[in-house]
Amino acid sequence: MSKYAKSFEMPKDFPDLLRAFSKEVLRDSPKDVYSYAHEYFMNKLEEKAIAKETEEELAKEKAAAAMSSEAEA
Repeated sequence: MSKYAKSFEMPKDFPDLLRAFSKEVLRDSPKDVYSYAHEYFMNKLEEKAIAKETEEELAKEKAAAAMSSEAEA
């Protein structure tokens, strides 16, 4: 390795993300990989946002249930 080359730390989820994306590209064989990549990663962002909202809603419901059971005691 060159003494001028920078060493980068790989984000922990990057290999799995790249592997999953690569599998989809190979499976679908899109004509425009750039547009396909854009759509793929926008969908991933949307899925992540939905999962976060669901997690927050569940946490709120759990807290409300805990408060309700404390009030009954």
